[in-house]
Amino acid sequence: MCPKNTVKTPKREIEKYAPCETWIEAIVGGSPIPQFVVDRDHKVLFWSEALEKYSGIKSNEVMGTNRHWKAFYPKKRPTLPDLLIDGEEDRIPELYEGKYDKSQFIEGAYEAVDFFPHMNKTGKWLYFTASLIKDKSGSIIGAVETLEDITERKTAEEELKESEDRFRELFNSMKSGVAVYKAVDDGKDFEFVDFNHGAEIIENLTKKDVIGKVVTEVFPAVRDFGLLQVFRTVWNTGTPQSHPVSQYKDKRIESWRENFVYRLPSGEIVAIYEDATEIKKAEEALVESEKKYRNLVENISDVILTTDLDGTILFVNNIIEKTYGYNPEEVIGMNILTYAHPEDLLDAREILQKKDDEKSGDNIFRVFSRDGSVRHIRVTRTPAINEGRLEGYNFIITDFTDRKKAEDALFLANKKLNMLSSITRHDILNSIMAVTGYLEISKDIAEDPELQKFIDKETEAVNLIQRQIEFTRQYQDIGINEPKWQNVGIIADQCAGMLDMGGIKFENKLKGLEIFCDPLVEKVFYNLMENSFRHGERVTEISLSYSDEDEKLVISYRDNGVGIADKDREKLFQRGFGKHTGLGLFLSREILSITGIMIAETGKEGKGVNFEITVPTGSFRFTPDKF
Repeated sequence: MCPKNTVKTPKREIEKYAPCETWIEAIVGGSPIPQFVVDRDHKVLFWSEALEKYSGIKSNEVMGTNRHWKAFYPKKRPTLPDLLIDGEEDRIPELYEGKYDKSQFIEGAYEAVDFFPHMNKTGKWLYFTASLIKDKSGSIIGAVETLEDITERKTAEEELKESEDRFRELFNSMKSGVAVYKAVDDGKDFEFVDFNHGAEIIENLTKKDVIGKVVTEVFPAVRDFGLLQVFRTVWNTGTPQSHPVSQYKDKRIESWRENFVYRLPSGEIVAIYEDATEIKKAEEALVESEKKYRNLVENISDVILTTDLDGTILFVNNIIEKTYGYNPEEVIGMNILTYAHPEDLLDAREILQKKDDEKSGDNIFRVFSRDGSVRHIRVTRTPAINEGRLEGYNFIITDFTDRKKAEDALFLANKKLNMLSSITRHDILNSIMAVTGYLEISKDIAEDPELQKFIDKETEAVNLIQRQIEFTRQYQDIGINEPKWQNVGIIADQCAGMLDMGGIKFENKLKGLEIFCDPLVEKVFYNLMENSFRHGERVTEISLSYSDEDEKLVISYRDNGVGIADKDREKLFQRGFGKHTGLGLFLSREILSITGIMIAETGKEGKGVNFEITVPTGSFRFTPDKF
């Protein structure tokens, strides 16, 4: 153990503390984290190899001196360890204003984040901590500072903030209404979490009026309108849906709305919508009279044009020049398909060829502006009838390029959030690795049995944190990729092949069965089989089969092990419940729920497990291999 008496010089201190020097130097010098130690006279005792490489200052240049400040500042000034040694904590707010905080873990220690413009050529962002080193009697014998380069993280955060600011500006500048919701009561209703300025104008409501309220309160007729069911479907399946132009009416408002709804990776849903009331009025006016039609089309914000039966343009309003750059005179006489994007030409041609009694659908495709830029448009077609005879078609062209840009911006923002999450998780795991190393070293040198117990508990806590952080890596991937049809019979065989069956009989009756689900469904079957091996105790048989029940399909996974205790069945899919990590079944439920698939355990204690996976109608099919 280190002696209790203090020393006056670095040399004498090293001599006095010779028994401690080896392990202190091993910790400081061999650590991958830049750090240094000074004695109570502010002389450098240790200067790690990592700090040498990072700062460019060799240890022999600073050892035994008080020139450690040169690594960080252009002129002499106290560092955090210097202030702690001299008991000048009251100067910390002056020198590190808005950049420091007290350590949550070590009394008297501090941590800070600051930018050092004189480090390297472009400057560095550092996260650094400082704490006192005391002997057994409590006397101060020095201080240690550790550093971490967080420049890349700071850059990523600043880039993300800039991206979020751009998105927020775009979000609030859009003419389209945009509302963001979170599900409440397991999707029975949806609560407003954001509401842009365009929506405020459309609804004649302020953001303050709606945030925190459920949609059925703000728009009481939303169920009859049909939009609430679209919300539930998108939230359950993750598949975007359009709600066509429809009339909404309650005691407060009466208008026509067109909505496009999709789900964010966070689980929130976004509705981008237009007030289509004016368009509907325009369509009705077109039928009523040619005069009203001409007066309207020259003032409406959408492009309105008329073609003959072959698609030759006969009339177009002046807005085409403002929106797409074409002069009306040069467009008349051209075929409407001339301006369609080559990849959307077939879709555009279908619009011309549809019969009047056929549903037109979304009719969304791309066109070229005069300057060569690509615009996204929605087309509504109505017949042009003269004296009872069909002579051509009238088209209303709505430009929704801004809405498309908003969708792309939302996608990019979420992609960057996932990137930041990955970077942060990586940094945390690196720090956990360092803490684990220190705990192992501490356990090796600690002689007090009571201290050993505390170290064991600290190690257990760090391991738990690491498992939880690793869990976020798996959970982050859920819902990132679009659901698709997957052959679960093949997947089950592959999972069994990854495990050592050890003589266990495996029966797979899912041949030819495909379900529409998240690509991570493989983890579901693997986890069920692994649980049989891990917890079944006496498992000798595993089987997979299916049955049709009330137009739904139920996949059954069974084994003949000890089964699930009745008292545990209700908590089985809760996060953290279980004999191992407690995450496998929770993840399985989350993966399946992406497309509305449910999982439950219906076995009997002592007679093996029976997991039932219920697939809704429309989410299962059979390949020719079944027959």
